[in-house]
Amino acid sequence: MKTFLKFVIPTLILAVLVVGIIAVPRIYRAPLGEPLALVQNEQPLPEPTVLMADQQPQQTGPTAVPTATPPGTCGRTGAINLLMLGVDASIGVPPHGADAIRLVRVDFDNAKVTSMAFSRDLEVTLEDGETLNLCQFFKHACECTNGDPRIKTTNASCKVAQLMLDTYGLQPDHYFTITLDEFIPMIDLIGGIDVRNPEVFTNERGTTFQEGVLHLDGKASADFLRSLQPGGDPARILRQNLVLDALRSKLLTFDVLTKIPELYAHFEQLIVTDLSPEEIAQLSCMLKEVSPEAITVYEMDKDQQIMDSKGVRYPYTGDIKAYLQELFTH
Repeated sequence: MKTFLKFVIPTLILAVLVVGIIAVPRIYRAPLGEPLALVQNEQPLPEPTVLMADQQPQQTGPTAVPTATPPGTCGRTGAINLLMLGVDASIGVPPHGADAIRLVRVDFDNAKVTSMAFSRDLEVTLEDGETLNLCQFFKHACECTNGDPRIKTTNASCKVAQLMLDTYGLQPDHYFTITLDEFIPMIDLIGGIDVRNPEVFTNERGTTFQEGVLHLDGKASADFLRSLQPGGDPARILRQNLVLDALRSKLLTFDVLTKIPELYAHFEQLIVTDLSPEEIAQLSCMLKEVSPEAITVYEMDKDQQIMDSKGVRYPYTGDIKAYLQELFTH
């Protein structure tokens, strides 16, 4: 299973289950949070070369029939760029903030998905010249916002979305932020999860996880999920995938359906998003419709080096914004 599926399936399934039951038609299309309002860059990316009318090649055969517009998938056409954040506020490795940062492009017309995971250690320069990493940037945005935790998380998510546009030229349409602290009671409520750990390791907190299938409660799942060592950020991303894949499997069991009323209380705190229930249902549908071959996964390390899920590196020259635009929309 590809990285995108393992990361997003559990939370979207949960969202569809709990929101689908409580939503009524008049609010089904309403966003669940403050919509993004991004400010466009003053200097747009270079436009692709377009032939003028007098440069078009002469047709020698029958008049070409225009290609029909693709019918789309799951009742929708076009594409969505979804910013997905995993927020860690307690036992993870300091500094606390956004541990998981991914931008996911879901193409409904062509039934394909492209995902980019950004290292939390990427450097960000603030307007006053202060340098933070991407993880700290989220925390800084929360601290500069007045209001309750949900308002702080919403504003910080929007700030990261603006950063993605300004720094990398990638424009999120929506945000989907998961508060990892709420993971613990939710995992306990469904009776724990079974994680397939490929190798034994001891993390930076001295916890040892043996090789094989591990039954983990909420606290142990969070500890596993947040383990930075050994292996650093790339290894942590893989461990996140293992935990979330186990959660996906558990959420698909019949027993969980009986706990939806209780799960909803955790869902309200677990997820902050401006997606509507309808859009969540469409994205969940796409998870079943998109084949593994149509999913492309990239990672960007702290040095802005890009690789795919197989470890193949993608060197580039020139403007990183133009390169990422091409990579993300190919």
